[in-house]
Formats: sequence, structure tokens, C-alpha cells
Amino acid sequence: MFPIFSVLKWSFDSLAQGTWPAKSHSGDWAVAGSSEAADDVSGRGDKGGRPLGFFGALLHVKGDWSEFAHTLGMADWNSELFCCLFCKATRANRYDLAGFSPLNSVWGELTHDDVDRACRGCEKWRTLSQPDHARVRAHLHYDKRAHGASGRALFADLPDLQLMKDDRLEPHPGLWDVGLFDKISKFPCRILFWRKSLETRCRHRNPIWDPTIGVTLESLMVDKLHTLHLGPAMAWCCHALWQLILVDAWETGHVGASLHNLSVHYIRSALWNWYKVRKRQMPEKDITEVQNFTLNMLGGKPSSQSLHTKAAETKGLVPFVLDLLKKKRARFTGDLAEILIGAGEAMQQYFDLLDESPRNVPAATLQAMYDAMKRHIILARRAGTPLKPKHHLVLHLVARTAKHGNPGYYATFTDEGINKLLKFVGQAAHRSVWEVRVFLHFGKVEEIRHGKRRHLSLDH
Repeated sequence: MFPIFSVLKWSFDSLAQGTWPAKSHSGDWAVAGSSEAADDVSGRGDKGGRPLGFFGALLHVKGDWSEFAHTLGMADWNSELFCCLFCKATRANRYDLAGFSPLNSVWGELTHDDVDRACRGCEKWRTLSQPDHARVRAHLHYDKRAHGASGRALFADLPDLQLMKDDRLEPHPGLWDVGLFDKISKFPCRILFWRKSLETRCRHRNPIWDPTIGVTLESLMVDKLHTLHLGPAMAWCCHALWQLILVDAWETGHVGASLHNLSVHYIRSALWNWYKVRKRQMPEKDITEVQNFTLNMLGGKPSSQSLHTKAAETKGLVPFVLDLLKKKRARFTGDLAEILIGAGEAMQQYFDLLDESPRNVPAATLQAMYDAMKRHIILARRAGTPLKPKHHLVLHLVARTAKHGNPGYYATFTDEGINKLLKFVGQAAHRSVWEVRVFLHFGKVEEIRHGKRRHLSLDH
């Protein structure tokens, strides 16, 4: 990923300056007539330093938390002390909501300096002579162990170079591909190693981060689809449905697997009827319907609860499960039903606030969003809903609304559809011309899609 992010950074630099790049992403533009002139495919070298006629800025980097952690080189949610890429929460306190408000961040925001400091703590630059290079090369191997060095690393200490076993060879602007280390022929050469034993909140240095052009952690968007729909909403729906099954809400008189299967049958029947009534009563509300509902979609058994629905389907399930709890509350003992209902109502309130609010959310509405999500998490925990890392991340979704606006305006629902389209194009392309075919065909399909949208808008 290092070359890709390096090229992106090179592009963002030029956009921020509003000028054509003076150099190519890999160095000087090729001299016309030379064997490398093919690199300058459009004569861009002659334009170096000239005004583009506009400026560009990166506003949003959108995606799922797993990609933010893995692809961008950050620690993930399993880290004990560095489990969030937006703040300094730990696994022990990430669900502590005391003081969480529009005026208080609770855990302390993560800054670019924090990320830079974490990277510098692991980076070990070394200047190698030709004999040193040969010795280092002889001690390198690709460590693919699950908890190994995660790359091309040393399998023994080199004390005179102050390098240790498992120090990993890292790409940098002078060596984009660690596989090319063996072909270095100019000495002395400067090489970068990464000491994994000193890792904190970063797993690699990502070249894309640069506060001088505004590309920082603030550019990462907490996405509504991945974080809310596939996080707290999904966890609550799954837990609530299993609670209905386990109290035998439909009075089947069965136990075990028989109870589970019969209950799912009743849930499926109630869901289809609920969809029909909802369409009749609220035709203006567009709800994505679950195409099928089986026991396996709930994980199969109580000990392996997990809901397997898509993000938009989960949003439609929330009001259905809430209605079901209210109808079957008499089957519960104690106050479990009321706690589950309270958590569901808070979740539905937050969905409604997102749907009804403008891009710039008023202060009173923002406070209501804070209150709704805090109430949901507190009650969900009391009801026994397993809290997941996304229950913490959704708090950042709320907290960043004041700066980034209503999350509904930058959600990735449309982008996810594009990914599916790109997948089909990629599958149909022959590998000998894969890159060219993907770019050309994807571009043509996008033109057709946008053309249809324009025709539809004109028709309306």
C-alpha cells in the first residue's frame, strides 16, 4: 500500500498548491527523447510549476474501521491501551460515558503529533555500507507468522548495527518496495527498519498524513452504515430477538432447538405482516426489507448470537423489534422488557434525528443526539446486550457531528453500491489487460449510470 498512498500524497500536494507537479511521483520527469520518456505520457513535465487553475482539498476518507486500522496502519480495537484511532480511550474505559457531552471529549482527542510520535518511536534509520548491506540481506526473511514481524524482517540480532531480531524492513521514499532491497547498488544507502516490540498506536507510518495540506485523522469519517447500522443497531436487534425467543414470547411450550425454530417462524410471519402494515400506513417511508429470515441469521443458537442482515435492512428491523417487544412485554419478568424497549426507543430516536436534521445540525438537536445515544448504550448494557467496539466508535460519530455535519450526508450507502459494480467489472476482465479493462469499463458504466440519473431528474 505504501506506493499507492505515496502517489496519492503526491497528488494532494499539487492540489493543495494549485500547481502542476514539478516532479513525477518517483522523481524528475523523464527527459524527452530518453528511454524513460514513456513515464511522461502527456508532457506534464513541461507544465511543472504552472497554475492548475484551481485548488483541491481532501474532505473525507470513508470506510470501515477494519480498513482504517489495517490499511492505514493503525492499531485496532483489540489493543489494550490504544483501541481507538480517534481518541486516547483504553479497553477499560471506552464505554465510560460520565461527562460525555458536546462540551467534553472525555478521553482526549488523538492528534497528528500523537501518531507521529508513535511512529518515530518504532522507526530505526540506518546507513549501510556495501558489506553491511550484504550482511543485512543475508539475515532477512519474510515472517508470515500470525504474531510475527508481519513482513520482511531480521531473524537474528545485528548488534554492531544496533538492529534486533524481528526488526522489519520498511518502505520509504527511497525504497518503495522492500523486495528491491537486494538490488540496491549505490552505497552508502539509508534504510528504514521498524521495531515491532515498541509499537503503540501505529503499525506503519502512512505517507498520506500531512497536516500542512490538511490530511490528518480529522479526514477519516466515522461512517453511519458501518458504525451505526452494523454496530449498536445490529447488536440490539439480535439481543432483543433472542430474549423474545428465550422467554417463549409466542407460548409454544417447546424448549431448545424446537423453541428456537418455532419462534423464528413466528418472527418471520410477524415481520412480513409488519412490512405490509408499514407500507400502508407510511407509504412515504422507504424501508429496505429483509428478503428472508432464518435461525442462522440470528447465529443459530443463543451461545453464538449474531445478526446477519445488511445495513439498510437492520435500520428497518429496529422499529419492528421495538413493536414486537411492546406487544410481548407481558412475557418478561422483572424490568428487562422495559429496559430493552428504552434502549430501542433511544436508538430509533437517534435514527429519526439523523433523518430529519439538516446538514448543519442545530445545537439543541445535537444535544438530543448525545442524549439518545448515551441512553441507548446505558440501557443496552443493563439489558445484557454485548457491547462491541463500535459502541465506542458510534460516540465519535455523534461527537464529530458538530464539525463534520449530519452523518447521513456522507454515509457510504452509495459508495457500497459502486464497490459491487467495480467487483463485477473486475471479475469480467482478463488478467492480461486487467487494469486497462477495469478503468475503461468502469468509466463507461459510470457514465451510463449518471446519464440515467440525469434523464430521471429531467423526467421528474
